[in-house]
Amino acid sequence: MISTSKEELGIQIITQATFLWDEQKQNAITYGNLIHELMAQINSYTDIQHVLEDAVKQGVVPEEGYETISNVIQNITTHSQLIDYYQDQNTVYNERMILSSDGAFYIPDRVVVLPNGDTTIIDYKTGMHNPSHSKQIAMYGALYEEMGFKVANKFLVYIDATVDVISV
Repeated sequence: MISTSKEELGIQIITQATFLWDEQKQNAITYGNLIHELMAQINSYTDIQHVLEDAVKQGVVPEEGYETISNVIQNITTHSQLIDYYQDQNTVYNERMILSSDGAFYIPDRVVVLPNGDTTIIDYKTGMHNPSHSKQIAMYGALYEEMGFKVANKFLVYIDATVDVISV
């Protein structure tokens, strides 16, 4: 198996089709994509302020939305079940593409290897809980184990008005 970032391969994922969605659903999709985009740039809690400031400068996050988005990211990175996975000493693979032995591509949102070698997979979700999400993250875990990692934890992080963490 090979693991590389989608940016290195020049791959862009397009997930918006505005003509198919009503405005509320489109806003939810845009919000989810924004959170994913920002979290993909955060390796540890020390990156948060810089990532958010850059997002405001680039016009990705409007100044009036800075505090709301900052609070959401703070709620994720300081959540009692997740805080250990946003520390500087960890090795982090955000949005790394995995090519499986059967030729399929998979992209977990965040894979964290702790200094002791334990690996944790985190996948961010917006919207409703769905059993397919558990199957998806279980697949990621199996792929990392196949590559020789010791997968200790798998978390689905549902992001809405609150942050809900489910251990799979």
